[in-house]
Amino acid sequence: MILNQQIASGVSSSDLIERINATIAKFPRTLFVVDARHRPHNYRGAVLKLNVREAAQFLGRPSEVTYAATEIQDLARRITDITRKPVYLTRVKTAS
Repeated sequence: MILNQQIASGVSSSDLIERINATIAKFPRTLFVVDARHRPHNYRGAVLKLNVREAAQFLGRPSEVTYAATEIQDLARRITDITRKPVYLTRVKTAS
């Protein structure tokens, strides 16, 4: 199941996220992937797909910084340590 939340004021209210979390808990053998731009920390038990900026924000790190590949790997490891799930990080290409 893939869940996508890209707009802060979208349909993913706190109540709906809690219902989604209950569904994730009810079906532990189902893979849930969440691409949540604004509240990824609210989704429990799901694999997160974040860009590097979102990952940095998730960890309380500066998000307007260019991270080296090894630093991005560290962000991913830290998020996995917190969520106990794999994480997918994407890099945003900036204009040259």
